[in-house]
Amino acid sequence: MDYLALLGDAADNIKGVNGIGEKKARSLVQQFQTVENIYAHLESIEPFVANILKDQKEVALFSKSMVQLAEVDLSMVALEDFRFTLDYDLYLSILGKKYAFASLEKLLLDMKKEAERPQQL
Repeated sequence: MDYLALLGDAADNIKGVNGIGEKKARSLVQQFQTVENIYAHLESIEPFVANILKDQKEVALFSKSMVQLAEVDLSMVALEDFRFTLDYDLYLSILGKKYAFASLEKLLLDMKKEAERPQQL
């Protein structure tokens, strides 16, 4: 989490500290363990890197808060709250029209009808 706070993560829209790359972020976290501890020991970090960190302290701390998982009380949520029914006929129709899968749409609807038909012995 502290590594990502320094480095950033474009996929998750975590800015990170400009000027701190993978190697430097890894080295700082290995040496100091946390972003807060890095800032508590800026005087023992090379001046060029320390200045980068000083200038972007708020970014680093905000990035860390974005990376941390929040505690969520799941006792108030039931799995049933997330269940829904999908109208497969409508879904297939929309897909068929949007992507011109007319023959696939027909095939899937025929398969569905066949599966729903009572089996004869």
